[in-house]
Amino acid sequence: MRTIVIFITVIVLIVAAGLAEIEADDKRTLYTAYNMWKSSKMKCINFKEGDDILPAGTEVSSVRIFQHIIAFTTVNDGKTYSVGFTQRWHPKKTPDDYTKMMFTTKNFGELTDGLSEIEIDAIKKGILVNGMSKKAVFICYGPPPEHHTPNLDVKTWYYWKNRRDKFAVRFDQDQKLVLNN
Repeated sequence: MRTIVIFITVIVLIVAAGLAEIEADDKRTLYTAYNMWKSSKMKCINFKEGDDILPAGTEVSSVRIFQHIIAFTTVNDGKTYSVGFTQRWHPKKTPDDYTKMMFTTKNFGELTDGLSEIEIDAIKKGILVNGMSKKAVFICYGPPPEHHTPNLDVKTWYYWKNRRDKFAVRFDQDQKLVLNN
């Protein structure tokens, strides 16, 4: 009986410590780490279809994970978004891992610090331009899905417009974006 009481006490303390950590994290101001394309069914793969974008650096609150759904609310307009996480597109990642990539404590100015005005303008428009750094491409388009780009150090990243259309984003030896003309 005593062992059971000790066991339950330990579990309660672990849970309480976890809740305290979540509450402490909730006090930090969070922002979107990259542009997110809005669609009827938003996914972590971040399909690049249309021009309705939730901009990088948007302040968010109430970030939570429900199984394979990452939900958050934008502070400015109070809208809640749900982003689906599909394991096969993100091998070796969990929804928690992806949440840590989706949100940052850096506002847009801090996020784009060191980037050129051309890169910052392209990010705001959600477009890619020749010469963008990998950092700028990441902020503009988000992380490339890991099932086709498992390593960000490679010269070609793959993104999707929709479920069928994949496209390559290539970088030169200086890690600058090279668009095909």
